[in-house]
Amino acid sequence: GLTTNGGFGQFLASAISSHLPTVYLEGFADLVTQTQSNNILPKPPKAIFTNTLLHRSEQFKVWCATFVAQGQTKLFSGQHGGGYGVSQFLGWSEDYELAVVDKFFSWGKVSDDEKIFPTCSQSISEHFEPKRDGNLLVVLGPVTRNSDIYGMLGVQSNGSYFSQINEFIDSLPGDIFSHTIVRPKNASQIRKPARVSFDQMSKVINKKVQLDQGGLNLNLTQSTSRLSVVTYNETTIPANLMANYPTIALWDSKYVRLNTQAAEIYKELERAKILFHSPSLAAQHVAEIWSDIDAWWNSKHVRNARANYCKHYAYQAKFPVLTVASAIADNL
Repeated sequence: GLTTNGGFGQFLASAISSHLPTVYLEGFADLVTQTQSNNILPKPPKAIFTNTLLHRSEQFKVWCATFVAQGQTKLFSGQHGGGYGVSQFLGWSEDYELAVVDKFFSWGKVSDDEKIFPTCSQSISEHFEPKRDGNLLVVLGPVTRNSDIYGMLGVQSNGSYFSQINEFIDSLPGDIFSHTIVRPKNASQIRKPARVSFDQMSKVINKKVQLDQGGLNLNLTQSTSRLSVVTYNETTIPANLMANYPTIALWDSKYVRLNTQAAEIYKELERAKILFHSPSLAAQHVAEIWSDIDAWWNSKHVRNARANYCKHYAYQAKFPVLTVASAIADNL
Protein backbone atom coordinates (compact mmCIF):
# COMPACT_ATOMS: atom_id res chain seq x y z
CA GLY A 1 0.00 0.00 0.00
CA LEU A 2 0.99 3.65 -0.24
CA THR A 3 2.25 5.09 3.03
CA THR A 4 2.28 8.90 3.28
CA ASN A 5 3.89 11.10 5.89
CA GLY A 6 3.75 14.88 6.10
CA GLY A 7 2.86 17.46 3.46
CA PHE A 8 4.80 15.92 0.58
CA GLY A 9 3.26 12.51 1.22
CA GLN A 10 -0.24 13.98 1.16
CA PHE A 11 0.57 15.84 -2.05
CA LEU A 12 1.94 12.65 -3.64
CA ALA A 13 -1.09 10.60 -2.63
CA SER A 14 -3.41 13.28 -3.99
CA ALA A 15 -1.52 13.48 -7.28
CA ILE A 16 -1.55 9.72 -7.77
CA SER A 17 -5.22 9.27 -6.90
CA SER A 18 -6.28 12.09 -9.23
CA HIS A 19 -4.51 10.57 -12.24
CA LEU A 20 -4.77 6.80 -11.76
CA PRO A 21 -7.82 4.99 -13.19
CA THR A 22 -10.33 3.93 -10.52
CA VAL A 23 -9.43 0.27 -11.04
CA TYR A 24 -5.97 0.92 -9.56
CA LEU A 25 -7.05 2.97 -6.53
CA GLU A 26 -6.69 1.69 -2.99
CA GLY A 27 -9.74 1.91 -0.80
CA PHE A 28 -11.96 0.52 -3.54
CA ALA A 29 -14.44 -0.89 -1.00
CA ASP A 30 -15.01 2.63 0.36
CA LEU A 31 -15.71 3.81 -3.17
CA VAL A 32 -18.35 1.08 -3.61
CA THR A 33 -20.00 1.99 -0.30
CA GLN A 34 -20.16 5.64 -1.32
CA THR A 35 -21.62 4.71 -4.70
CA GLN A 36 -24.27 2.54 -3.03
CA SER A 37 -25.28 5.30 -0.64
CA ASN A 38 -25.79 7.66 -3.59
CA ASN A 39 -28.05 5.06 -5.28
CA ILE A 40 -25.88 5.03 -8.39
CA LEU A 41 -25.70 1.25 -8.74
CA PRO A 42 -28.58 -0.87 -10.04
CA LYS A 43 -29.62 -4.07 -8.28
CA PRO A 44 -26.68 -6.50 -8.24
CA PRO A 45 -27.00 -9.44 -10.65
CA LYS A 46 -26.72 -12.95 -9.26
CA ALA A 47 -23.91 -13.85 -11.63
CA ILE A 48 -21.50 -12.31 -14.10
CA PHE A 49 -19.84 -14.49 -16.74
CA THR A 50 -17.07 -13.52 -19.15
CA ASN A 51 -14.50 -15.22 -21.35
CA THR A 52 -12.11 -12.39 -22.18
CA LEU A 53 -13.09 -9.08 -20.53
CA LEU A 54 -11.11 -9.74 -17.35
CA HIS A 55 -8.06 -9.36 -19.59
CA ARG A 56 -9.15 -6.73 -22.05
CA SER A 57 -11.38 -4.13 -20.40
CA GLU A 58 -10.53 -1.99 -17.39
CA GLN A 59 -14.06 -0.56 -17.50
CA PHE A 60 -15.50 -4.06 -17.18
CA LYS A 61 -13.24 -4.81 -14.22
CA VAL A 62 -14.52 -1.74 -12.35
CA TRP A 63 -18.14 -2.44 -13.26
CA CYS A 64 -17.75 -6.07 -12.23
CA ALA A 65 -15.97 -5.29 -8.96
CA THR A 66 -18.64 -2.83 -7.84
CA PHE A 67 -21.10 -5.73 -7.69
CA VAL A 68 -18.79 -8.53 -6.56
CA ALA A 69 -17.53 -6.39 -3.67
CA GLN A 70 -21.06 -6.22 -2.27
CA GLY A 71 -21.09 -9.99 -1.75
CA GLN A 72 -24.31 -10.59 -3.71
CA THR A 73 -22.81 -11.39 -7.12
CA LYS A 74 -20.70 -14.36 -8.15
CA LEU A 75 -18.08 -13.99 -10.85
CA PHE A 76 -17.50 -16.76 -13.39
CA SER A 77 -14.92 -16.93 -16.12
CA GLY A 78 -14.51 -19.38 -18.97
CA GLN A 79 -11.34 -20.56 -20.67
CA HIS A 80 -10.75 -18.60 -23.85
CA GLY A 81 -7.51 -20.01 -25.21
CA GLY A 82 -5.02 -22.82 -24.96
CA GLY A 83 -2.20 -23.20 -22.48
CA TYR A 84 -4.36 -23.26 -19.35
CA GLY A 85 -3.43 -25.82 -16.74
CA VAL A 86 -0.22 -26.98 -18.44
CA SER A 87 2.52 -24.62 -17.30
CA GLN A 88 4.83 -25.23 -14.37
CA PHE A 89 4.81 -21.46 -13.80
CA LEU A 90 1.45 -19.73 -14.14
CA GLY A 91 1.36 -16.84 -16.56
CA TRP A 92 0.12 -13.53 -15.14
CA SER A 93 -3.28 -13.80 -16.87
CA GLU A 94 -4.07 -17.29 -15.61
CA ASP A 95 -2.87 -16.47 -12.09
CA TYR A 96 -4.92 -13.26 -11.97
CA GLU A 97 -8.06 -14.82 -13.38
CA LEU A 98 -8.07 -17.74 -10.95
CA ALA A 99 -7.52 -15.31 -8.06
CA VAL A 100 -10.59 -13.14 -8.69
CA VAL A 101 -13.32 -15.54 -9.88
CA ASP A 102 -15.63 -17.77 -7.88
CA LYS A 103 -15.47 -20.52 -10.49
CA PHE A 104 -13.39 -20.99 -13.62
CA PHE A 105 -14.84 -23.14 -16.40
CA SER A 106 -12.07 -24.99 -18.22
CA TRP A 107 -12.00 -26.98 -21.46
CA GLY A 108 -11.23 -30.18 -19.57
CA LYS A 109 -9.95 -31.54 -16.28
CA VAL A 110 -6.84 -29.38 -16.18
CA SER A 111 -6.41 -29.41 -12.40
CA ASP A 112 -7.73 -30.68 -9.06
CA ASP A 113 -8.23 -27.08 -7.89
CA GLU A 114 -11.79 -26.84 -6.49
CA LYS A 115 -12.22 -23.44 -8.13
CA ILE A 116 -11.66 -24.94 -11.60
CA PHE A 117 -14.78 -26.58 -12.97
CA PRO A 118 -14.37 -28.86 -16.02
CA THR A 119 -17.43 -27.90 -18.04
CA CYS A 120 -15.74 -29.07 -21.25
CA SER A 121 -17.42 -26.15 -22.99
CA GLN A 122 -15.05 -25.64 -25.90
CA SER A 123 -16.69 -25.96 -29.30
CA ILE A 124 -15.51 -25.79 -32.90
CA SER A 125 -16.92 -22.71 -34.58
CA GLU A 126 -16.64 -24.28 -38.02
CA HIS A 127 -15.84 -27.69 -39.41
CA PHE A 128 -12.43 -28.11 -41.00
CA GLU A 129 -10.53 -31.14 -42.20
CA PRO A 130 -7.30 -31.74 -44.12
CA LYS A 131 -6.93 -31.80 -47.89
CA ARG A 132 -5.26 -35.09 -48.71
CA ASP A 133 -3.00 -33.61 -51.43
CA GLY A 134 -2.66 -30.20 -49.78
CA ASN A 135 0.26 -28.17 -48.48
CA LEU A 136 2.36 -28.29 -45.35
CA LEU A 137 1.32 -25.36 -43.16
CA VAL A 138 3.77 -24.04 -40.55
CA VAL A 139 1.84 -21.99 -37.98
CA LEU A 140 3.87 -19.39 -36.08
CA GLY A 141 3.03 -18.00 -32.66
CA PRO A 142 2.53 -14.34 -31.63
CA VAL A 143 6.16 -13.31 -31.98
CA THR A 144 7.06 -10.23 -29.94
CA ARG A 145 10.13 -8.05 -29.77
CA ASN A 146 10.19 -8.54 -26.03
CA SER A 147 8.17 -11.00 -24.02
CA ASP A 148 5.03 -9.79 -22.30
CA ILE A 149 4.47 -13.13 -20.58
CA TYR A 150 6.99 -13.63 -17.79
CA GLY A 151 5.65 -16.99 -16.68
CA MET A 152 7.70 -18.88 -19.30
CA LEU A 153 4.50 -19.38 -21.32
CA GLY A 154 5.66 -17.75 -24.56
CA VAL A 155 8.12 -20.06 -26.32
CA GLN A 156 7.93 -17.77 -29.34
CA SER A 157 9.29 -14.83 -27.33
CA ASN A 158 12.81 -16.22 -26.83
CA GLY A 159 15.82 -15.63 -29.04
CA SER A 160 16.09 -19.18 -30.38
CA TYR A 161 12.58 -19.29 -31.84
CA PHE A 162 13.53 -18.21 -35.37
CA SER A 163 16.53 -20.53 -35.34
CA GLN A 164 14.20 -23.46 -34.68
CA ILE A 165 11.84 -22.42 -37.46
CA ASN A 166 14.68 -22.02 -39.93
CA GLU A 167 16.25 -25.34 -38.96
CA PHE A 168 12.95 -27.11 -39.53
CA ILE A 169 12.38 -25.49 -42.94
CA ASP A 170 15.99 -26.11 -44.00
CA SER A 171 15.65 -29.80 -43.07
CA LEU A 172 12.61 -30.41 -45.28
CA PRO A 173 13.15 -32.34 -48.56
CA GLY A 174 12.86 -30.16 -51.66
CA ASP A 175 9.56 -31.62 -52.85
CA ILE A 176 7.92 -30.90 -49.49
CA PHE A 177 9.51 -27.47 -49.15
CA SER A 178 7.94 -26.46 -52.46
CA HIS A 179 4.53 -27.19 -50.90
CA THR A 180 5.28 -25.42 -47.61
CA ILE A 181 3.48 -22.29 -46.43
CA VAL A 182 4.50 -20.34 -43.32
CA ARG A 183 1.71 -18.47 -41.56
CA PRO A 184 2.83 -15.69 -39.18
CA LYS A 185 0.38 -14.58 -36.51
CA ASN A 186 -0.58 -11.29 -38.09
CA ALA A 187 -0.93 -8.11 -36.07
CA SER A 188 -1.25 -4.46 -37.00
CA GLN A 189 1.83 -2.35 -36.34
CA ILE A 190 -0.46 0.47 -35.24
CA ARG A 191 -2.69 -1.46 -32.85
CA LYS A 192 -0.04 -3.83 -31.50
CA PRO A 193 3.38 -2.24 -32.02
CA ALA A 194 5.16 -4.89 -29.93
CA ARG A 195 4.41 -7.55 -32.57
CA VAL A 196 6.85 -8.38 -35.36
CA SER A 197 5.28 -7.34 -38.66
CA PHE A 198 4.66 -9.48 -41.72
CA ASP A 199 7.41 -7.69 -43.68
CA GLN A 200 9.90 -8.20 -40.86
CA MET A 201 8.93 -11.87 -40.68
CA SER A 202 9.83 -12.39 -44.34
CA LYS A 203 13.38 -11.23 -43.58
CA VAL A 204 14.07 -13.66 -40.74
CA ILE A 205 13.19 -16.83 -42.67
CA ASN A 206 16.36 -18.07 -44.36
CA LYS A 207 14.80 -19.60 -47.47
CA LYS A 208 12.39 -17.83 -49.79
CA VAL A 209 9.32 -19.67 -48.54
CA GLN A 210 5.73 -18.81 -49.29
CA LEU A 211 4.19 -16.69 -46.54
CA ASP A 212 0.48 -16.64 -45.79
CA GLN A 213 -0.74 -13.07 -45.31
CA GLY A 214 -3.82 -14.14 -43.36
CA GLY A 215 -6.47 -13.51 -46.01
CA LEU A 216 -8.43 -16.49 -44.68
CA ASN A 217 -8.89 -17.50 -41.07
CA LEU A 218 -6.66 -20.27 -39.79
CA ASN A 219 -9.19 -23.10 -40.03
CA LEU A 220 -9.99 -22.31 -43.67
CA THR A 221 -6.28 -22.17 -44.45
CA GLN A 222 -5.77 -25.52 -42.76
CA SER A 223 -8.52 -26.93 -44.98
CA THR A 224 -6.18 -26.40 -47.97
CA SER A 225 -3.35 -28.27 -46.20
CA ARG A 226 -2.73 -31.91 -45.40
CA LEU A 227 -0.73 -31.28 -42.22
CA SER A 228 0.00 -28.39 -39.83
CA VAL A 229 3.18 -27.88 -37.84
CA VAL A 230 2.25 -25.67 -34.87
CA THR A 231 5.16 -23.96 -33.14
CA TYR A 232 3.58 -22.66 -29.94
CA ASN A 233 1.73 -24.27 -27.05
CA GLU A 234 -1.46 -22.26 -27.07
CA THR A 235 -4.94 -22.32 -28.65
CA THR A 236 -4.15 -23.94 -32.01
CA ILE A 237 -2.92 -27.18 -30.38
CA PRO A 238 -6.14 -28.01 -28.43
CA ALA A 239 -8.34 -26.69 -31.25
CA ASN A 240 -6.65 -28.91 -33.84
CA LEU A 241 -6.50 -32.02 -31.70
CA MET A 242 -10.13 -31.62 -30.71
CA ALA A 243 -11.04 -31.32 -34.41
CA ASN A 244 -8.97 -34.43 -35.18
CA TYR A 245 -6.85 -32.43 -37.61
CA PRO A 246 -3.36 -33.90 -38.37
CA THR A 247 -0.95 -31.79 -36.36
CA ILE A 248 2.69 -31.82 -35.33
CA ALA A 249 3.74 -29.64 -32.41
CA LEU A 250 7.29 -28.26 -32.39
CA TRP A 251 8.96 -26.15 -29.72
CA ASP A 252 12.04 -25.92 -27.52
CA SER A 253 11.38 -27.77 -24.26
CA LYS A 254 13.54 -25.26 -22.37
CA TYR A 255 10.86 -22.65 -22.92
CA VAL A 256 7.78 -24.79 -22.29
CA ARG A 257 8.03 -25.88 -18.66
CA LEU A 258 5.16 -28.23 -17.89
CA ASN A 259 3.53 -29.14 -14.60
CA THR A 260 3.50 -32.77 -13.45
CA GLN A 261 0.16 -33.74 -15.01
CA ALA A 262 0.88 -32.05 -18.33
CA ALA A 263 4.39 -33.52 -18.54
CA GLU A 264 2.96 -37.06 -18.52
CA ILE A 265 0.30 -36.26 -21.12
CA TYR A 266 2.72 -34.42 -23.42
CA LYS A 267 5.21 -37.27 -23.10
CA GLU A 268 2.58 -39.50 -24.67
CA LEU A 269 2.28 -36.99 -27.53
CA GLU A 270 6.05 -37.29 -28.00
CA ARG A 271 5.91 -41.07 -28.17
CA ALA A 272 3.17 -40.81 -30.80
CA LYS A 273 5.35 -38.35 -32.78
CA ILE A 274 2.80 -35.58 -32.44
CA LEU A 275 5.21 -33.46 -30.38
CA PHE A 276 8.85 -32.77 -31.25
CA HIS A 277 11.58 -30.69 -29.64
CA SER A 278 14.10 -31.26 -32.45
CA PRO A 279 13.39 -29.38 -35.71
CA SER A 280 15.42 -31.84 -37.80
CA LEU A 281 13.63 -34.88 -36.34
CA ALA A 282 10.27 -33.18 -36.92
CA ALA A 283 11.20 -32.55 -40.56
CA GLN A 284 12.33 -36.17 -40.91
CA HIS A 285 8.99 -37.37 -39.56
CA VAL A 286 7.10 -35.11 -41.99
CA ALA A 287 9.07 -36.66 -44.84
CA GLU A 288 8.27 -40.19 -43.63
CA ILE A 289 4.51 -39.64 -43.42
CA TRP A 290 4.06 -37.13 -46.27
CA SER A 291 2.65 -39.58 -48.82
CA ASP A 292 0.14 -41.07 -46.36
CA ILE A 293 -0.69 -38.79 -43.43
CA ASP A 294 -3.77 -40.84 -42.53
CA ALA A 295 -1.81 -44.03 -41.86
CA TRP A 296 0.14 -42.26 -39.12
CA TRP A 297 -2.65 -40.05 -37.78
CA ASN A 298 -5.18 -42.89 -37.52
CA SER A 299 -2.77 -45.39 -35.97
CA LYS A 300 -3.76 -46.71 -32.55
CA HIS A 301 -1.00 -45.05 -30.50
CA VAL A 302 -1.65 -41.66 -32.12
CA ARG A 303 -5.39 -41.94 -31.55
CA ASN A 304 -4.84 -42.87 -27.89
CA ALA A 305 -2.42 -40.01 -27.29
CA ARG A 306 -4.79 -37.51 -28.89
CA ALA A 307 -7.77 -38.81 -26.93
CA ASN A 308 -5.90 -38.58 -23.63
CA TYR A 309 -4.80 -35.01 -24.39
CA CYS A 310 -8.34 -33.98 -25.35
CA LYS A 311 -9.77 -35.50 -22.18
CA HIS A 312 -7.71 -33.06 -20.13
CA TYR A 313 -7.35 -30.00 -22.36
CA ALA A 314 -9.75 -30.08 -25.32
CA TYR A 315 -12.91 -32.04 -24.62
CA GLN A 316 -15.79 -31.13 -26.90
CA ALA A 317 -19.28 -30.87 -25.42
CA LYS A 318 -22.30 -31.43 -27.66
CA PHE A 319 -24.15 -28.45 -26.18
CA PRO A 320 -21.49 -26.03 -24.86
CA VAL A 321 -23.84 -23.11 -24.10
CA LEU A 322 -26.23 -25.33 -22.14
CA THR A 323 -23.29 -26.91 -20.32
CA VAL A 324 -21.99 -23.52 -19.13
CA ALA A 325 -25.47 -22.24 -18.22
CA SER A 326 -26.17 -25.35 -16.13
CA ALA A 327 -22.80 -25.08 -14.38
CA ILE A 328 -23.46 -21.45 -13.47
CA ALA A 329 -26.92 -22.30 -12.11
CA ASP A 330 -25.48 -25.15 -10.03
CA ASN A 331 -22.88 -22.85 -8.45
CA LEU A 332 -25.06 -19.90 -7.46
